[in-house]
Amino acid sequence: MDVINKDNISRFIAAIIALIPLMGNLIFFQINLISIEHRVAGIIVTGFISTLFFLMIYTQKVYKYRLIFFIAIAICFFPSFINNLVQARGAMGLTETDIIKAEVPFCHIAIPFTLIPYALTETLVFPARLFNHYASVYSMLLIWLLASLTLGRGWCSWVCFYGGWDEGFSALGKKKIINLNPSSPYARFFNFSILIAVVLLSIKSMSIVYCEWFCPFKAITEYGETSSLIGYLQFILMIVLFAGLLIVIPLLSKVRFQCSTFCPFGAFQSFFNRISPFVMAVDRNKCVDCGLCIKTCPLLAISAESLSKGKVHITCTLCGKCQDVCPKSAINLRFKWFRDYPVKSGRVIVDSFYYLFSPITVLSFGGVLIGSIVGGGFMQNTLVLLIKWIGV
Repeated sequence: MDVINKDNISRFIAAIIALIPLMGNLIFFQINLISIEHRVAGIIVTGFISTLFFLMIYTQKVYKYRLIFFIAIAICFFPSFINNLVQARGAMGLTETDIIKAEVPFCHIAIPFTLIPYALTETLVFPARLFNHYASVYSMLLIWLLASLTLGRGWCSWVCFYGGWDEGFSALGKKKIINLNPSSPYARFFNFSILIAVVLLSIKSMSIVYCEWFCPFKAITEYGETSSLIGYLQFILMIVLFAGLLIVIPLLSKVRFQCSTFCPFGAFQSFFNRISPFVMAVDRNKCVDCGLCIKTCPLLAISAESLSKGKVHITCTLCGKCQDVCPKSAINLRFKWFRDYPVKSGRVIVDSFYYLFSPITVLSFGGVLIGSIVGGGFMQNTLVLLIKWIGV
């Protein structure tokens, strides 16, 4: 048996073993339901996610399959979320009564400018229920904390149900029309300025300023009343921001512009990369400074300066693209505490465990597991709506 065939068998065994607990989780959440439509949709979602995960582990190439998973979550989120809103209160629009009754679904983007004002003033500025709601504060905080401790800013490439929009459009086509310089601190750290600004404004006004004025996703999810001039201005601004930050600029620059430069949650999440067990490391002995990783990074997280030091910037979201495109295999995902990962032995069973506990497998398992807990329901609910619509 040649070396290549042995390696393929080892990766296949590792992928099957890793798939078993993931499928158990998916079956529990997706198929254990009464409605026949939900069961059918659950089977489809389980098969879809399981296939992508298997391919990540078997090929040891994360980016392409993660991208499909990530975009699917984003696409399915909106019809599912809007349907929940309509069922819960009859409309997408957010009224003053909804705010007073704390009927606003809690969003992870609001976490930094909800937690920080609460820590300083003991006042919850986001009008959401703490519990007993499909999107309560406590449930979202629990999921966010678990993901942050394991994935760090990997949340933004594995879990965020908005991020698939700008990443999807940034991945369309190959030609760049706008070149953004990753070495420019203005490009990489502008969202940190936005984070500071919206936190201060939220503390001063005791309101969620970013959500009220600057969140582009409000345009197609849950917008405020448009019965006043201010309401119309807010709605128009959100539409412009959605079109510009999530469609036009990502298409022209091949960069996730909303996530890398405008999202305050992304900036806040970057600090959790300090405690995440994963890191993208550059082997300077292999690197030939071709710059391909710099050109293709959708988050501007690699620059010539960081590359020369053998590392990426704190804004890295562990999307895996740099590792997959590197022609010399010089940049790889590593465990922070275990940089010198063991070499393969050439024996099938031993190498199966090598792949099973590799950084790629562990990250992919955590990312897909948490991503499916957050986004799997959106996929299922959207498929149920589609099944009912076509009358199957």
